[in-house]
Amino acid sequence: MPERVTLKHVAEHAGVSFKTVARVITSERGVREENRRKVNASIKALGYEADPVARGMRSTHTHTLALVVDGLHADVQSGVLRACEANDYSLQIMPCELDAGDQTEKLIRSARRSKLSGLVLTPPLSEHTGFRRALAKNDVPFAAIVSAGERPSVDYPCAYIDDHGAAYDLTQHLIQFGHRDIGFIWGDESHRSSNERYRGYREALEEHGTEVDRRRVEVGEYSFESGRRSATRLLRRDAGLTAIMASNDEIAAGAMLAARIAGKEIPADVSITGFEDSLYSSCSWPQITTARQPTEQIAYKLTQILIQRIRGVIDPNSGELCLGFRPELIVKGSTGPAKT
Repeated sequence: MPERVTLKHVAEHAGVSFKTVARVITSERGVREENRRKVNASIKALGYEADPVARGMRSTHTHTLALVVDGLHADVQSGVLRACEANDYSLQIMPCELDAGDQTEKLIRSARRSKLSGLVLTPPLSEHTGFRRALAKNDVPFAAIVSAGERPSVDYPCAYIDDHGAAYDLTQHLIQFGHRDIGFIWGDESHRSSNERYRGYREALEEHGTEVDRRRVEVGEYSFESGRRSATRLLRRDAGLTAIMASNDEIAAGAMLAARIAGKEIPADVSITGFEDSLYSSCSWPQITTARQPTEQIAYKLTQILIQRIRGVIDPNSGELCLGFRPELIVKGSTGPAKT
């Protein structure tokens, strides 16, 4: 007998599917009585004990999820809400600022007090290892959106976004236009995406024999004003700059304003790229070359997986918990050949 009996072992012993066992465990209707008897007999024979997630779900399940956010995440909220509506779940919004101190105990207390079924975590909190461990230790089901170039080894629902690869593609796009003097504006340092996007920029330049000049790098925030200030400093410091990569579209829109104030034409004098393909990209003039990530769809699919995990219909060892996305290069009017 295995050291720890899982639903997979019960399914094999009973001669039924994994999902049938999960439906019996969670007392769902529609299971044939014969199969229900087989499963219950195997549970008894093997000494199966429900895992903490399923056990907690049965005792406190309220068909309510909470979306934990630091700032505005309209696309994420829309995707999570759509998945909740499709599964007859309710949704709460829980604002949480990472830099406001340790939020762990506060969120765990809130989850228990409200008898939440689970949490959907957004960056930067979703990338906080200690917080995720605390949730798992306290049997609070959760799903996380993180920035990662490779599939993380996790036992919770996770959507990982290849910001590094997409930033590499954006830099390659500029290099193909003849740009070598390329500035970079970070987003918030607390977001792993900022570091991953910078890493993609750096590696693409180095592959073409260009070392990153620290004078061409500004550490900013994910905001329009930060983009304006950072680009102003870059353009004043380096008159030879022919392109600026911004860590998101909002920063890029601010950088475009700074370039125009400095008397620069876009893209004739300076090319500018963003990231995410948000409204800032399509509402700016010219429209901003960017990396499209289907944020709403990512949130929708991740929430569906979380709900299935809560219901016990996904084997945590099956590889079905993780979703990977690489944002797609979208070329618009803000980039063009380097000025010679």
